[in-house]
Amino acid sequence: SRLPAEFSKFTGVSSSYQRLPAGGTLGIAVKRFAAIAAPPAVLNSIKFFTSFEENGGELSVLVMTIPPGIDSQLIINSIPGAEIWSLKVNDRKKKLYTRGDGTWIIPLEKGSLSKIRLAYIRRGEKLGLQGRLETSLPATGLTAKNLFIGLALPGRVQLTSVEGPVTPARGN
Repeated sequence: SRLPAEFSKFTGVSSSYQRLPAGGTLGIAVKRFAAIAAPPAVLNSIKFFTSFEENGGELSVLVMTIPPGIDSQLIINSIPGAEIWSLKVNDRKKKLYTRGDGTWIIPLEKGSLSKIRLAYIRRGEKLGLQGRLETSLPATGLTAKNLFIGLALPGRVQLTSVEGPVTPARGN
């Protein structure tokens, strides 16, 4: 049989079709795609800076901008042994809340961007002649296009190696 002109443009090379005989059956297999969980938002960047001191002190600052519509609060994993130095949301001081399950709760601005600046301190061992410095970025549960990490070391400390898929920037 000939395919009507309005359908022939969709067939590509063939201008005919097959006809199912009367009483015949046609089976169609449907394969559904597996659904994946989409992140609640993709941030442009997360910036994380840590300054180490000779006496073992560590000051870390986490900076990120959360778009509106996420929630009225951001729940992130706390860093063991850390004390909150300050929290600012849109350049206004805010109180950081904690839960018994080891998480920090950051209040967000409703209906607008929330520019978060969280600073915390930790006490470690005094720096010796050799050693290893470690810092921890709080798990935010958010996805970001870029992650910027900055480290400030005491004057006498020289960086000799970096572990993982990162390298120091030129000139630093």
